[in-house]
Amino acid sequence: AISGANLTNLPASGRADNRIINGACEVAQRGTSSSANEYGCVDRMKLSVTNTDQLAWLQKQSDDAPDGFCKSWEFDVTTAESSLDADELVYMRYLVEAQDIKSFYNANGTGKNFTLSFYVKSAQTGTYNIGIHKSDGGTRFITNTYTISAANTWQRVVWNITGDTGTTGMAFDTGQGFQISFMMAAGTNYTSGGVQTSWGGFSNSLMAGGHAVNVLDNTNNYWKITGIQLELGDTASDFAHETYAETLRKCQRYYWKIAQNTYRRINGYKRGDSNAHFEIHCPVPMRISPSPTLLVSGVFTDFQSNFNTTQSSPFVGEWNLTSGQGLIVVSSNWSSTHVAVPSWEGYSMEFSAEL
Repeated sequence: AISGANLTNLPASGRADNRIINGACEVAQRGTSSSANEYGCVDRMKLSVTNTDQLAWLQKQSDDAPDGFCKSWEFDVTTAESSLDADELVYMRYLVEAQDIKSFYNANGTGKNFTLSFYVKSAQTGTYNIGIHKSDGGTRFITNTYTISAANTWQRVVWNITGDTGTTGMAFDTGQGFQISFMMAAGTNYTSGGVQTSWGGFSNSLMAGGHAVNVLDNTNNYWKITGIQLELGDTASDFAHETYAETLRKCQRYYWKIAQNTYRRINGYKRGDSNAHFEIHCPVPMRISPSPTLLVSGVFTDFQSNFNTTQSSPFVGEWNLTSGQGLIVVSSNWSSTHVAVPSWEGYSMEFSAEL
């Protein structure tokens, strides 16, 4: 088990080089509370709930945090799971873009030593699992456990990970590099393989080895995390705080939202079809061409004839990854008689390029 912090002062060159985006949980573009699975609340924090049959929950941005922090990500049980079946699994995962950790590997493909640290708090004491799944250069997997010894108390966990000698490196691309998993509940299908404390192959039976706490069994239960840091080397530096603006721009590479505003208007144009075309300028270039989702439909108008109509879900017609500019196409049933500039007002849309 992980047995405490190995701390060091920051190097003279500045703060630690943290590869986790929004590790202090300050940015929550989607909102501060959600009952949804997957991405739903704090940016970059992805909830995974599998095969539960009674559980209801909230994932939240909490104001409860350790000294030096102001926010955390919280999993809160609102309807308990009376018993944990073998195939049930609940965890929070963070996906690291491959090119962000290319430097974690040597020229010959072998891994360098690195360190994961975070602050955690739970209503339940006991042994929790944490794991790292690498998919590039052949699937590799490593797990460990940490112990929460005092309920309702923030503590720092530090995991020093030895470099992997059995891999062929990391691709320098926009795909998934690491999946870091923080377990909250796991049935025996995921714990029976035990703890794999050295790099090796992956199987479901290894995914939560050693995990011995069921956060789901009582509505008084919760699990919170903040101050997540992933850095090269054998020691855990002080957390690399940055401004909100810095963190927001990093998050917008993966997700951003145009919020509803009845006074917003965007002017577009028609081509030789029944669709309206609108230029979109992202705050920052996104990881890949994003998937747009219409949250509030708004109203289409035609300045020539006061035409208005409904519209279907938008899609990306063209996208420039370098500039962060694109063309959104909306099927809008424009007839050939409506040739004036289409205008779209009062709409709300989100753009996702998440891993």
